[in-house]
Amino acid sequence: MKPELRYSFRLGKNIFDQSYKNAFYKLLFVLISITSLMLFPVRFI
Repeated sequence: MKPELRYSFRLGKNIFDQSYKNAFYKLLFVLISITSLMLFPVRFI
């Protein structure tokens, strides 16, 4: 494998991992906010 190809592959994998983590944290944040809305509805009104 050529070094340029390996570097771009690693870069693509890093970007994919970061976007996957970001999507996971966004989903986690949405779940937490929904549950807190259900648990403490008074605070958000």
